[in-house]
Amino acid sequence: MEDSYRERGFRKAYSTIPDTHNEALKYLLKAGYRVEAHLRAQYSVEHGEFVVGRRLRRAADVTIPDPLIMHLSEEVVVAMDPPPVETVEAFCGAYMSTYYDDLDSKFVESLIRQKPAVQPAEKPKISIFVTSADRIVGCCVLIPKRGGAVKMSPLVSIQDAKVMATLLDSAEGSAGHTYAPRKLYSLVPVAQQLLVAQMVQRGFEVEGILIEPYKPSVDMLVLAKFPKKLESG
Repeated sequence: MEDSYRERGFRKAYSTIPDTHNEALKYLLKAGYRVEAHLRAQYSVEHGEFVVGRRLRRAADVTIPDPLIMHLSEEVVVAMDPPPVETVEAFCGAYMSTYYDDLDSKFVESLIRQKPAVQPAEKPKISIFVTSADRIVGCCVLIPKRGGAVKMSPLVSIQDAKVMATLLDSAEGSAGHTYAPRKLYSLVPVAQQLLVAQMVQRGFEVEGILIEPYKPSVDMLVLAKFPKKLESG
């Protein structure tokens, strides 16, 4: 099976398994997979999962530029209405494409489309956009998962502390109001160190590093926190 995917150009194979399934973990480790993350209490208080991955091709030598730290003087606001397609395309091309491949028109359309309260089979989600001077400067997609976790990803922002704080405030607030999550977790590009620092200050903890999940040479930190636990503690 791996040979088939390799011939079709896939870079990597990965799997998620319950953290109690020791035999499956041993099998995958012997097959050359490596544990990249341990997602604690992912589906319930008692049940977490391992994320394991294996390269199918040699790593590409791709240079990803370090993000430029910015200090916006303009007002930063959360967009109340879906932004125009062209502004979303501009953000994807200028910022999100640094960390993600295959951002085509279908991806842009799905990013704009809101489905906050549909049935789980219809894949509910909320897209949050932060704007400044009529351009998008930050984006976060909230996706509720079975067992009470909410995924905050993609989560991409320009390197501006004010933008990041506004985006995280809105994302955590919307997740809490709409889904009352037991757990929040996100995949954040390792290069977005300012964003990672803000999330750690808010109580997020690192659960692992996913190796090149969406683009060559771009690794993602898995960051998570448990809001109810933090509130009660």
